[in-house]
Amino acid sequence: MNDKNSKILQDSLSRCVEDKDFFRIFYVLFLETAQEIKEKFKDTDFERQSQMMEDSLNVILLMDEPGWESNQTLIDIAESHKKMSVKSEFYQYWQISLLAAVAECDPQYDETILRAWREKLEKGIEFMMTH
Repeated sequence: MNDKNSKILQDSLSRCVEDKDFFRIFYVLFLETAQEIKEKFKDTDFERQSQMMEDSLNVILLMDEPGWESNQTLIDIAESHKKMSVKSEFYQYWQISLLAAVAECDPQYDETILRAWREKLEKGIEFMMTH
């Protein structure tokens, strides 16, 4: 991904997190995708989870920086997801839900932003599934 797309994503994420409902919207959509996902999150502190999600998205946005493959935070996230038995289809549900939340919360959302998010998220999902 080029520097222009990195800037597009950083700006989009900043606009999204300015919307106090961004993570709530995402989790409402995500939890509705599968009963098993809803069950995995039944005892979740969503304030803490939302902060972890924001931190994770910021790490994913760095995936084109030199040495990103050895980013310990990203590796730790992938390992924790394996321990929690996160199924491959959950990543697709996560992506769909996140893109819908971005579309709702980023007032500048357009096809360029969608493509940039989709490309980056697919790269992040591939990393999660292979590590």
